[in-house]
Amino acid sequence: MYKINANFPAVSPNMAEIFRLSAEQGLAAAQFYLGLMYFDGCIVSKDYAEAFKWYHLSAEQGHAEARYHLGICLFNGDGTAPDKTEGLRWIRQAARQGLAEAQYNLGICLLYGDGAAKNETEAVRWIRRAADQGHPQAKKF
Repeated sequence: MYKINANFPAVSPNMAEIFRLSAEQGLAAAQFYLGLMYFDGCIVSKDYAEAFKWYHLSAEQGHAEARYHLGICLFNGDGTAPDKTEGLRWIRQAARQGLAEAQYNLGICLLYGDGAAKNETEAVRWIRRAADQGHPQAKKF
């Protein structure tokens, strides 16, 4: 076991295969972590399209972090065509599930009208929710 990065503090070289087998059986958490592996190039070769695929499968099952990461991929066009509106739809779902990072980023997008109509009232509400959970950037807002 050795440290790879912040997402995978201790992994073994065969971990990707273990996650793949679990992901192929439909385990949402394994699908999400396999997506992270492909996005970060951790143990496997970096492949944004493959990351997008696994995030999407996990997100469809309701995995909050996968919904957020899928939204970011769509928003930025990582592994798929950019679609800020659809990206924010997924980010909003993750925010509603209580994911502070999603709440903060949704708030910022609404504040500046990036990918959605500008709405300062709703933006502040989402940023405050993130701050209430201890999100460092939201707390400075």
